[in-house]
Amino acid sequence: MPIDPDSSVWQGVRQAARNGDPSSRRLALRMMAEHEAYEALVAAEMDETAASLDLDSSDLRRQADGAASVSPALAIAAERAKLA
Repeated sequence: MPIDPDSSVWQGVRQAARNGDPSSRRLALRMMAEHEAYEALVAAEMDETAASLDLDSSDLRRQADGAASVSPALAIAAERAKLA
């Protein structure tokens, strides 16, 4: 399940992690790792679909990367880097 960056729960966990709470930090890192695993699963499914439809998956990947640049996923990845 992807992280909803606008959820009050996520924002609370993230703020507590930034404030140095070790439990919140572990929870935030776990949530981000699970989010990344979900994103990887979606990407793999996209590649499988592209292959089954005989589409140029590198072109689809470029399009997906472009779309990701405006998605909350990048904010999640940047936040994980700060906490790690």
